[in-house]
Amino acid sequence: TLSKDGDGFFTGVTTTGSLVSSGAISGTTGTFSGDVDIADKIVHTGDTDTAIRFADADTITAETGGSERVRIDSNGYAGIGANDPHLYYSKTLVVNAGDGEGDGGGITIKGGSTHTNYLMFADSNSGAARYDGYVGYNHNTQKLLLGAGQNPRAELDSTGDLTISDGDLVI
Repeated sequence: TLSKDGDGFFTGVTTTGSLVSSGAISGTTGTFSGDVDIADKIVHTGDTDTAIRFADADTITAETGGSERVRIDSNGYAGIGANDPHLYYSKTLVVNAGDGEGDGGGITIKGGSTHTNYLMFADSNSGAARYDGYVGYNHNTQKLLLGAGQNPRAELDSTGDLTISDGDLVI
């Protein structure tokens, strides 16, 4: 179905086959009920140095300021500031804040002021509700926590005091 509006623009275009255009196709929104094939990247209009790319086979990247910032490679390794995360001892997530002198790196885990945030460790048999060890910080008590298994083993408080809950201090 093809008709022109009062300004001479085509409206109500419907196709049941392929639509091929040698020029740009524009509109305000698009809805697709199947796959969308893109040769290389999705670029933000008016900000051409920001893109989501399909840089290599089975690889997704995100660029800002014209530079790659995030990569998920074909092995499932993810890098933030690390374009080849598989080179870093084959770790699942690599965060590289910079290689220059004075550059620091880090990961911030932010939570509520009365909650404890955790970095948890589990083996493949642990299941979703179980972990084998953790490092945590309790914002309410201002204590850094260290756990082995699911039990707390040591606490470091804001004054520098270290409390060992169970076991011996071996030097």
